Amino acid sequence: MPLGPNYVELVGVVDAVEASASAFGSFVQAAVAAGGGPLLWSVRSDDFDATVGRLGLVPSTGSRQRPDGTTVRWRSAGLDVARTDPSRPFFIAWQVAPENHPGRTAAAHRVKPSGIAWVEVSGDEQVVHDWLGDPDLPVRVRPGPRAVLRLGVASESGEIVLP
Repeated sequence: MPLGPNYVELVGVVDAVEASASAFGSFVQAAVAAGGGPLLWSVRSDDFDATVGRLGLVPSTGSRQRPDGTTVRWRSAGLDVARTDPSRPFFIAWQVAPENHPGRTAAAHRVKPSGIAWVEVSGDEQVVHDWLGDPDLPVRVRPGPRAVLRLGVASESGEIVLP
């Protein structure tokens, strides 16, 4: 779901055998079997390499082809940590022209979203903030089992909360 500068990615399992063949597919399959809901979240770092270095992460590259033929590329790091502790995001650096960012894809919305206003997670507040390294990110941390709880989407009609 494109939201301007941000987006929400909806993930599911179409082929259980294929999903079982990868760590991420197995993760999604288990989450769907448990009832679904928000799985993970990611943060675009202003200095991806510095963030990766600070946290001792190993970056990886990825790409996919959109239906219009445009190839979208990115670098990411920390996905393995996020899968075991969803209160912490993984980090992403897009290697695309701004107009090709997934959040900028044309979509018909009944309201005009302007981006993600906040993310709410449960877990250890200090661990989350140390991981992020940016005190200005709009992240709400509640005590409880490590999880992504919900997010607020800013729109011209007011805030929309996605559970």
